[in-house]
Amino acid sequence: AAIRLLGGTRLPSGWMAFSPETISRRTYYRSLDYFVHYPQPGYREGQEIAILEAMAAGCVVILPEEYTDTYGEAALYAPPHQVQDLIRQHHANWNLYMAQSRRAVQYAHLHGNRTFIPTIAELLTPDHQAQEAHP
Repeated sequence: AAIRLLGGTRLPSGWMAFSPETISRRTYYRSLDYFVHYPQPGYREGQEIAILEAMAAGCVVILPEEYTDTYGEAALYAPPHQVQDLIRQHHANWNLYMAQSRRAVQYAHLHGNRTFIPTIAELLTPDHQAQEAHP
């Protein structure tokens, strides 16, 4: 889908892609620092689990502004053309990045429902917390 949206025939050289059978969801989310999510217009169904899994893994989540009422301070909000600046700002300030990451983890811990509590619990394991201490 990303390739089609970009109008190309393959991913840009700096991108990595994984098929679901080659990497676990836990490993995938833990490999990310930021989770940027802009669904197709009008489509929100089924997206909450991906956002909560990213939050539970400690990703700084960036969403469209219409998600503000749902995720509050647990995510950052910006139109697509401002995402790079937002990432640069957080990347340049470790304390700012970690504060946002912690808000995301707390939100996922408090708002996960029974459908995905086991996944979120797995992402909140002590070895993940130790990883946070080493940038």
